[in-house]
Amino acid sequence: SRLGLAARLRAPAVLRHRHAAAALRFQSGSVPPPAATKANVATATSTITPPPPSGANGTSQGSSNGGSGRHSRWRYVKYALYAFVSGGITYSATKVYMARHPPVQAPPDTTKKTLVILGTGWGAMSMLKGIDSSLYNIVVVSPRNYFLFTPLLPSCTVGTIEHRSIMEPIHYITRHKQR
Repeated sequence: SRLGLAARLRAPAVLRHRHAAAALRFQSGSVPPPAATKANVATATSTITPPPPSGANGTSQGSSNGGSGRHSRWRYVKYALYAFVSGGITYSATKVYMARHPPVQAPPDTTKKTLVILGTGWGAMSMLKGIDSSLYNIVVVSPRNYFLFTPLLPSCTVGTIEHRSIMEPIHYITRHKQR
């Protein structure tokens, strides 16, 4: 095989085509030629010519380097698709991570008024979601750390939905508010 490679590299450019290289191997004796028939007896005595290119500009239709197929356009399209998909996954994962792990809460501003909310019921939730937190320091005091969506509580007891679906942590709401 090393001799065959060296012979192919020394061969003229016309013989570097795949079919011509195979014929060169037959001539060098490394691979025995097939049994003689009328068709290949006529071609064995004639000069070896490569097939004409199938593209309009001398290249094959599927590749950019004369038909070897090693650097086809689809290879680059595949790499671009992989890069696009992995970039999208990375972007999505970063957004999910940032939503679940907000930055460290800033210390309270001493120039703002402090608003203390007692409890985590319906009134507290509607006030927390509707208040402009850039004007106040908000402090929530409650024995529970979550808001319970009570209309769905019977569905939770019979097993229609899980308890996680009807609970929302208060700290999740307060940490995502702007300060």
